[in-house]
Amino acid sequence: MSDAITLHSICHPGRPIPHKDSHEGSPGLFAFHKAKSFGPYIPCNGDQLSWLIGMNEMTRTFGLELLEIILSTYPAVFFSHPEFVFLLKERVCALVIKLFPPKVKHQSRSSPAQQAASQDKPYYPVSLLLLRLVTVLVQKYYTILEYPFSISLTALYSAIQDIDFIVWTGDLPPNDVWETDGTENVHIIQEMTDLLVEFSPNIPVYGAIGNHESHPLNAYPIPEIEGENSVTWLYNAIADAWSVWLPEEALTTLRYGGYNSALVRDGLWIISDDFNYCYTSNWWLIHESRDPAHGLQFIQSELEKAEAANEKVYIISHIVPGNGDCWQIYTRELSKVVNRFEATLAGQFYGHTHKDEFKIFYDSEDSSRAINVAWIGSSLSTYGDVNPGYKVYILDGEREGSTFGMLDHEAWTMNLTEANIGPSEPHWFKLYDGRETFGLNSLSAQDMADLVHRFIVDDELFQVYYRNYMRQADPAILEGCGEGCKKSKLCAMVTTDFGDKTKCNEISRKMDLHD
Repeated sequence: MSDAITLHSICHPGRPIPHKDSHEGSPGLFAFHKAKSFGPYIPCNGDQLSWLIGMNEMTRTFGLELLEIILSTYPAVFFSHPEFVFLLKERVCALVIKLFPPKVKHQSRSSPAQQAASQDKPYYPVSLLLLRLVTVLVQKYYTILEYPFSISLTALYSAIQDIDFIVWTGDLPPNDVWETDGTENVHIIQEMTDLLVEFSPNIPVYGAIGNHESHPLNAYPIPEIEGENSVTWLYNAIADAWSVWLPEEALTTLRYGGYNSALVRDGLWIISDDFNYCYTSNWWLIHESRDPAHGLQFIQSELEKAEAANEKVYIISHIVPGNGDCWQIYTRELSKVVNRFEATLAGQFYGHTHKDEFKIFYDSEDSSRAINVAWIGSSLSTYGDVNPGYKVYILDGEREGSTFGMLDHEAWTMNLTEANIGPSEPHWFKLYDGRETFGLNSLSAQDMADLVHRFIVDDELFQVYYRNYMRQADPAILEGCGEGCKKSKLCAMVTTDFGDKTKCNEISRKMDLHD
């Protein structure tokens, strides 16, 4: 059995302070700027302050206690000076993450030889001080660390468990998209990559590109567009960042069209495609609308290879097919591909909507038979009146004859209202289990299709779904989901070709008859 965690839309509304030049030599900033953390001691290098004369290093426990005292006692200093905010984000948070030893950061998936080679063992005093320091950071500095550390750090910290790989479905830059610029977007992508590498160094990450990553927003010209209008700058930057996870062959196609494929383990591949080339807000599609950047052709080619080798494939992307913001012709052709490779395609994972939902693909010859499910993960962003969230997927693991299909999934969230009231740190908790909550024998495509029909006649069960769809956010609970809302949500579940409303109309008729 394998576990995969999906992180979508790490961004949170709000802006980081401008990134300043180096602060080396600034009085009072030395202890933060120079701290390193790879051994039992923190070396004290550089231009020394008077009270550090003669001190070449300090123990980790003393250094962490010193940080805890300063951060607990003088929060006003950090809130008043942008330079201190910068050091808090760039140095202190990074220091905390690096000091978590592998066995604290995650249950190791490494081989016995790798484990034996590791000398960085958990040390109780350091672990305890790190937990106390994280508590101080989240309790007292939550607002200034809003981007990107506080939500990301607390979410990742709560997800410490036996995770095989992470799926990252895009949209890192914040939702005040009118203020973004390309340089900052690249910095955000690199910063989150570094955070994931430092916090979970032995866990591979498979990413997709969101519509927020480009600048201007949503602008993804086809690869043939060169010069100042080209998007090559973004694809190159993402390839450079993700080179820690992807092989060179995958980086080549990523640099060309934003897509790639990678071997997760024997018998399983992930295809990451850039469905920004189906996004209706990408005005470059007026220039070329027939499979821009050849993304659909790439998916089909990779699926053919996997089929020939008797392997399984997951497709991941940001934009969700079948919704009104993905061109109908694109979703129609994708549905044909899903039908053709039903036996090879083990699952699909998307982001973009910020909601916890799913879509069902049906057999084009027998519309009563469900053949595949697209899982749309939660977002860490609260944009859209939702609580932050992420999903943990339990998959059929590596074994002879494995389907690599979905066995179950867990939704995790935090209550933003409670977190803002404080004073305690955000508390992440499991919101629900997929099978248990909805009484399912499995999460197969047919069982999920049957669940949709149960929602039609069992409104109480549907309201459970809707509350989880919004991750129990207080505004959503107060507003509820009436008949029109319910029809819209159920229709979205069964529509994967936006031009084909057959299933949607069928649901509307059944709801009308049930009423």
